[in-house]
Amino acid sequence: MLKRTNSGITLVEVMVTLLIVGVGLLGLLGLQAKSLAGHKDSMDRKAAAELVSQIGERMRANHLGFMRDDYTTAVKPNDATPTAPNCGVATPCSVAELAQLDISLWLQTLRKRLPDSGAYIVTSGGAGAKMDTDGTSVRVTVVWREAQEQSFTDDACSTVGLTDKFYRCLAAEIFP
Repeated sequence: MLKRTNSGITLVEVMVTLLIVGVGLLGLLGLQAKSLAGHKDSMDRKAAAELVSQIGERMRANHLGFMRDDYTTAVKPNDATPTAPNCGVATPCSVAELAQLDISLWLQTLRKRLPDSGAYIVTSGGAGAKMDTDGTSVRVTVVWREAQEQSFTDDACSTVGLTDKFYRCLAAEIFP
């Protein structure tokens, strides 16, 4: 009598191996997706921080406009960008017009870098505070929409009355 021995791989073993490899690849794919989302969030926050710095520099360059509280603005994500005054090369801008020009150009840049975005610039201090008497700084809040809903409402967004969980905010205090 001849004795037979099996020395090959059975179909069941191949299927189990493919299942394990498939689950591992799906896990790696999910990890890659999370990594890309984190990278986008990081780039959006970096862009917002750079834009806050830019408006701060514009306020420092037009300090009289800052002291007169000409930079106060509230532009929600769906609002139209304010139009720039018609001054500059041919006719010099007044202090107030320069502030309007700064805000208009800054908001255009903001919306190019962070689509579906908005900004709030308010004087720090009590209600009705004016820069020349009560205020010493401004609070700049940049708002932008994320692709996916967050599990929480951003605290900086809540301070400007935005409770939509799709929006993220970066708020900074500027002392020009």
